[in-house]
Amino acid sequence: LIAYKLVLMATTSPPPPTMSAVLVREFGDSSRMNVEHVTVPEVTSNTHVLVKVLCAGVNPVDTYIRTGTYAIKPTLPYTPGKDGAGIVASVGKDIEESDLKVGDHVYIDGPSSGTLAQFCLCDRSAVFKIDDGVPFDQAACLGVPSSTAYRALFTRCRIESGESVLIHGAAGACGTVCVQLAKRHGCVVYGTASTEEGRKCALQAGCKAVSAHDDLGSLNGVVSF
Repeated sequence: LIAYKLVLMATTSPPPPTMSAVLVREFGDSSRMNVEHVTVPEVTSNTHVLVKVLCAGVNPVDTYIRTGTYAIKPTLPYTPGKDGAGIVASVGKDIEESDLKVGDHVYIDGPSSGTLAQFCLCDRSAVFKIDDGVPFDQAACLGVPSSTAYRALFTRCRIESGESVLIHGAAGACGTVCVQLAKRHGCVVYGTASTEEGRKCALQAGCKAVSAHDDLGSLNGVVSF
């Protein structure tokens, strides 16, 4: 996962009429991504939130969608990006100020418009407040990896405290969150990673032991399923 920083002044002034955004007009490789000037999305729903994007996360699924090989294809042209972080620029009239207000720092998970843009339109359910001290580039990496990890562990696998859990690919963005959530839930966590650096990261995240992807035998005598 990568977080791209967008160089913007963090202000709470009203959004301008136009913005810069990445547009994909035809499916293909990264050369199909071009920065263009487009109209800033309008808050047309009572539950809409317009976010001034300061950092955008890039996930593998973004590349699958761009190439046109993913099961779900957006209508062309489109702006990529499912994850991001920034500052609330405006909100729909049904959103209480005590819940979310202009100037709040937030991260985005599943917006209505792509996050590779200076402004992003979201439903309230896709915007989550963060403390002012949380760096935007870190917050931009939370959405897809964290929601995917949670669904895998608790919706699909239904892990329970005390169980042993093996995370294949424990050093990636989603894998790291899986390790942290499973350990916090009371599980004994083991992992795999392809490099020595990755194995160190997985141990730091909370794995009891880590092996290479192709060397699960090294966990013999350590893992107790």
